[in-house]
Amino acid sequence: GQLSTPRELTLTDTADGVRLAQRPVPELVTLRTSTTTRKDLAVGPTSANPLAGVRGIAYEIEAEITLGTATEIGFRLRTDDDQHTTV
Repeated sequence: GQLSTPRELTLTDTADGVRLAQRPVPELVTLRTSTTTRKDLAVGPTSANPLAGVRGIAYEIEAEITLGTATEIGFRLRTDDDQHTTV
């Protein structure tokens, strides 16, 4: 669709066999104006938002997530007092 990120598709060998993998095209690097990095975070439902203070109209998120006992994960972006976008 028109709001999707252009992606590069590849075939990747995994322990479960060949899988289709996707990643943003390298050309998107030229659109970045600043970056914010968070490393080695442990978060839960009552944790402070590690993305608080990050501002922008478009986001590129790269994350490695271990769910532990969680059944779902999400990112709250563009938050204010009564609104947010959850990805």
